[in-house]
This record gives sequence, C-alpha cells and structure tokens, in this order.
Amino acid sequence: MANSSCSLFCGITVHILPSGIGSKRLTLLENLVKSHGGQIAPKITDGITYVLVEEKAFSEPNMYEKILDKASDGNDSNAKVVSVAWLSECLKRNEKVNVERFELLKNDSSEMTPSNKRSSELEIIQNLESISSHVVENSLPKKLKPGNTEVLQKFVCSQPSNQRREGAPCNTQIVAELQKLADAFRNRRDQWRALGYEKAISAIKAHNKPITSFEEARALPGVGAKMAAKVVEVLECGSLRKVKEICEDNKSKALALFTEVWGVGPATADSWYQRGFRSLDDLRTKANLTRQQKIGLKLFEDLRERIPREEVERIGSVVRDAALGLDPGLEVVLCGSYRRSKATCGDVDVLIAIPDGRPRDVLPQLLGDLKRTGFITDDLVSLEVSGNQKKYLGVCRLPGAGQ
Repeated sequence: MANSSCSLFCGITVHILPSGIGSKRLTLLENLVKSHGGQIAPKITDGITYVLVEEKAFSEPNMYEKILDKASDGNDSNAKVVSVAWLSECLKRNEKVNVERFELLKNDSSEMTPSNKRSSELEIIQNLESISSHVVENSLPKKLKPGNTEVLQKFVCSQPSNQRREGAPCNTQIVAELQKLADAFRNRRDQWRALGYEKAISAIKAHNKPITSFEEARALPGVGAKMAAKVVEVLECGSLRKVKEICEDNKSKALALFTEVWGVGPATADSWYQRGFRSLDDLRTKANLTRQQKIGLKLFEDLRERIPREEVERIGSVVRDAALGLDPGLEVVLCGSYRRSKATCGDVDVLIAIPDGRPRDVLPQLLGDLKRTGFITDDLVSLEVSGNQKKYLGVCRLPGAGQ
C-alpha cells in the first residue's frame, strides 16, 4: 500500500465543524486525523485543506453563515467543504480517497443566466418538497387546494419587492463594487473570499439607511474590519482600487466571459483559460463542449438579456393553459422575481402544485405538449425524484417571436 497509516493524512490540515457530530465523536475524529499524520485547525484559517462537515447537518438553515462565522476576517483559505464520510472512507481503505464525490460546496455548478424575449429560460417545478432557493425557500404543504393564495403568501417568491427591505439607494455603489469582487473571486474558485463578500453584500442590502462611517459598516453582521475599510473607500472615492487590481486583468475578463455561458462554472472556465482559450470563438472551435454548453453558446446574447414582465406573463399563460388542459384542478403560479414585482426577470419560474396530494406526475406530458407546439426549443436540466420528474429547466420561445 502506497500510504502507510502514519502518513495517510500527511500534509493535510482540517477543521471539523462540530454541528451534528457530538463532542465525543468530534474528539475521536480529531485524534484519528492526528494519529494518521494530519493536523487539526481550531478554526478556518489560511492554509487549511478541508472543512469537514456532517452531511446531514449541512442542510441546516444558515449553514453557510455558520461556516463563514468560523472563518477569520479577510481569510484567504481555499479549503474545500467535505463530508465527514470522506474521512471514514479514507480510514476504511487506508488510502487517501478522491475527495470530489464527497464535496458539499462546489464552485463548478451550472449557473442560472439571464434570458430575453427571443429565447427565454423556463423553469417548471412540480410539487417538489425542497425547491431551489431562487424560486421558493420553504416546502409546499402536502395539501394545496386550488386558489389557496393564503398559503402561497408565506413564500419568499410571494413577497413584493416594495414590501421587503431592499436597503438604501445610496448604498448601491457599495454593493456594486463589492459584487464585482465577489464575482471575480467566485470565477477564480476562491470560495471563501467570494462567500465572505456575498455575506457582507447581503447585510448591506438589508441595511435600511445610508452607511456613512467605518463604525456603522463594521457593526453589520458579516462585515469585518477589512470589509468595513473597503466600504469607507467606496464612500470616499466612489470605487475600489482592488476592483481594478482583481477584475480588470486578462484572466479575470476571460473567466467572467466564460462563466456567462450557460452550463459553465468556475472550474471549467479556469481549465479553458489554462488551455489558452480567450474568446467565445475559441470555445466554439477548440473546446469540447457539453450539450448544455453548446446551447449556452448558441443563445449567448439572448440568455444575457432580461425579460419584461409583460413577456413573463405571456410565457406563464402558455404554460398555464397547457397545464390546465391536462388537469383543470392544477395550481399554476409564476414565481421568482416576477412574483416579487420586479420590472424585468432573469428567467421564468413556474410552480405547478397538484391539489390534495393526488399522486399524479403531469410534468412529462406537459413538457411533451409544449415541445410539440415548438414553445420549448431546448432542454437544459431535468430532475427526477423517486422515478418521477419534478423539475425541468429549458429554453422557450413565444409563438411568433423572432428567429
């Protein structure tokens, strides 16, 4: 065996998040790491290799915040967030197992990109218990009766923007500058810096009055001293020097361009950059693209533009009419940014609820009907739960829209 027990975790430093583990088991795991050559870090700091998390605990509310709260302010760690099961598997095999399938927080996920009036991104969800956060952040009740708008009002997607705290307009420039850095670090696969900036951005967005001082910024949750200093720099100069340093070099520009292609995450974008690709034409002629990435390139300009509300309503009407044609008792709701009263939407989110918990899988038939009419033009993502299709993401085009 290549790895002896004393060197199994040699060169590895981990922090084990105690949530869901228990003190006795935590001590046991830490001792196992140390006895096999690894090191234990009491908190997330520069230079650690992995943050080990109990997988069941990872679904707890605000787990990202719990991880970030353990990180030091301005932390540069590129540690991977990994299930504790990885540690058990390594010990079982007495070898360092590939960590990829145990990662709980990955950066190479396909990202939602905007859509426009010619080709629009359409997401349809059918009674899925745990719906992606940009659509609905709670579970649907098992019995949702037709027309029961009262229960829908508790969902995030049901809250109009003018009834939610969106922050003071004069903080917009602060958010814009910090968001540039968050995006740049995300594209560079620097997840800790990206999440740190995003946490600060969320706090600033929720702040209901203008930020005017270092102390006020520092008092916000998720805003440390270094981040507060950046806020003050924006207040005094209108911009951040770090944005020019990080965001305006050739690599950052290329990564930002590549990750705008649907189906491309930071890891793929970085691998393309390392191979010498610098433009979309390079991707078309040299890259080995997935089916989704080919669609993303084909519709690149279309998918970058946002959709006017009126057009979202027309798309929703097409889906609603087709769904009610299959079952008049279905509940069909436009969600996402449309339901939050936004003037434009990045994509069209449609939730289909089957009343009274009736066991019926209507989504495959609905999609088949919409494809036969030419309304749905391309498939992107399909999710099945227990053998039944529950979620679909694809590209649609209204009848009569330009080709």
